[in-house]
Amino acid sequence: MNRFTSMQSGHYWSFTTYAVLTSSAWGVLFSGGNVCHHITKSESLYVRCVRGGHGHDGQ
Repeated sequence: MNRFTSMQSGHYWSFTTYAVLTSSAWGVLFSGGNVCHHITKSESLYVRCVRGGHGHDGQ
């Protein structure tokens, strides 16, 4: 089941700053599952709105 539909190919921002280099942040490439860091915060990347929650109960 693909819960992420209508996604653009490319990197998406995370909210998390890269601690070693605070001018950079973490990013995610959903199509390949790669997590990247050192992405300069001034770069233009995609954004996906998400919210926290209790998660899936598996039933």
